This record gives sequence, structure tokens and C-alpha cells, in this order.
Amino acid sequence: MKKAIAVFAFLVLPLAAQPAAADKGAAEFDPSVTSLPAGFKPADFQAVYRVLSIPPKDEYETTAQWEARKNKVPHGVYAFNAAPIGPVNYDADTGKFTINLYFDFVHRGRESADGGLLVLQRTGKVDGTHQASNAFGATVTVQSSTWHEWGLILPDQDFGIVALKVAVPVENARAVKDRLGVLAVATLGPESVPQRMTAETRADLHDVTGFNWKDATIDSPTEQETFQYAIDAQLLGLWVYDTQTGEVYGKYDVEGHPLDRSGNEGRRPLRPLSPEPTAVASLSRDYR
Repeated sequence: MKKAIAVFAFLVLPLAAQPAAADKGAAEFDPSVTSLPAGFKPADFQAVYRVLSIPPKDEYETTAQWEARKNKVPHGVYAFNAAPIGPVNYDADTGKFTINLYFDFVHRGRESADGGLLVLQRTGKVDGTHQASNAFGATVTVQSSTWHEWGLILPDQDFGIVALKVAVPVENARAVKDRLGVLAVATLGPESVPQRMTAETRADLHDVTGFNWKDATIDSPTEQETFQYAIDAQLLGLWVYDTQTGEVYGKYDVEGHPLDRSGNEGRRPLRPLSPEPTAVASLSRDYR
């Protein structure tokens, strides 16, 4: 499957997208609860990533020693904030909000890999513009940008969007809209130790698990580098809740289907995103 790159703006919800430092009891999060404490603070993904980022195995360490060292990192169930992609909209006819979450392609090192990256947080900036031309003499202004993504690698997923349909009575919808947050509740284990690119010659890649470079084309005059900070995890559910009161409005599986009381999940494919047009010719930067 050809990998396509898309740039999205992530909607940052007022409380949920700015979590404080992870609570000491974050790893003891109970996925069976039906409500959360008022002002609940999700686990800080970046802080957990740093804790899990132990030195990699070297030539003087046996596989058994390496596995034993991985088993010493914190394990358990965590509830991370997941920032929606795009606006959260309400449909008064159905009485439901629609909250979209984004799965990106996974890169392990510089290579694409199986699975999907549930993006919990994404930041980016425009680095500048320059003139470039292709082999046929066509010239275009190219915009360069840099993106950083933090998230969970989930098996059997793909690039796309999962839509959560959240039922809220119309008389309450206006009041709670800006307080809605999404939690990605997941189990972390020894396999969650990040596979960082510590052997890279580029120092800015040593702390990342994946890197991708997108070339510009005439049809898509943007060049983009993406740094991924990802951990393997088992997703238990996606929760939509009131970040002020702690009320849980719904629990969903990775496809966006409501979880029943027993926790059973459905398995349906993600709604795919439209790929970018196929590149007709690569561009070369004009340094003159």
C-alpha cells in the first residue's frame, strides 16, 4: 500500500489536552470504572515515554539480561489524553457529538512498518519556503515543515480516522462541548520500551522511534519531515468524558464502536483518508 502524507490541524481541548504531570497512581488506572474524579488528570505521555526510554541493548548484554531489564520498567494500565483532529461537532437531530481521532503510518527507524500510530499529540511548524524545479523546467515555491507525533502503536490498524459518536442530550450539549476530552486507555508492558534511533548519526534522531521525509512535487509543493515518539501498547478503549466533572459519556473500541458492559469489541476497517495525487516528477531545490 502506497503511503500518503496528509497535514492536519489538531484541535486542542481546553483541559484535556494540557495534562499536568502524570499522577503517581497512573499505572494503577482502573479500566472498569464508570466515572472519573472531578478534574481527572491523564497520564503524561511524554513523561512516561522518557521513563520507558532505557538504554538499548549493546553487544555485551545477553538477550536474557536485556529482557530482564525491560521487565523492570513500569507496567500497567495508563489513561493518556488523545487530542482530536479537527473540530468537535454536534448534530441535534441525532443528539450526538462527532469526535475524530487520527491514525498515522508507523515508521520504525527510517522504514515504514505494520500497524497504525494512534496519534495522541501532534505539533508542527513551517520552516520556510524556497524555489524548486523539476526535470521539465517547471518551477514552484516549496514550503518546508517539521512535525512531531507522540502516540501508541497498535497492531492491525492502518492510516485513517476513527469517528467517535458521543450521545449527549441536546439540552446539555452546548454546556459540555468545550469540556469534552478523550482518553486512550492502554496496557503497557516490556514490549512498550521505545525502539529509539540511538545509533543514528543525526543527534536529533536519537530520542525518536521513527522518522519520515516527504519530498515535494509540482502537485504537492510541500516537503515535510516527521519525527515519531511511539510505544507499542494494547488499547483497552477510547473514553469520552467531561474534563471538569469526570462524567464518562462513552467507551469505544479502536474502530469507534461502543463497548458493551463485558468489554467486547467489534472489528471493522477504519474509514480511509483520500490519498494525495501521485507525484508526476520530483523537484530539485533551486539554490541560485
